[in-house]
Amino acid sequence: MSKQKDYREFKLPHRHCLICGISIPEGKKFCSRKCMEEYEELKKLEKRNRILAYIAIAWFLMFVVLYIYKMVTGM
Repeated sequence: MSKQKDYREFKLPHRHCLICGISIPEGKKFCSRKCMEEYEELKKLEKRNRILAYIAIAWFLMFVVLYIYKMVTGM
């Protein structure tokens, strides 16, 4: 137990790269430009997928509302 405590005391403050997990100094988010570009690309894909999900939900809800409308009006 004491070895683990000693290890934590001497460890320098650091972060880990958001993409590859390599230790980096505090204040930085990425270890290299490559990781930064990969992160930006992932964010773009997440945004696109979120928009497509909203569109799919909107289409589904539109068809549900139309189906209920037809059931109520007897068309």
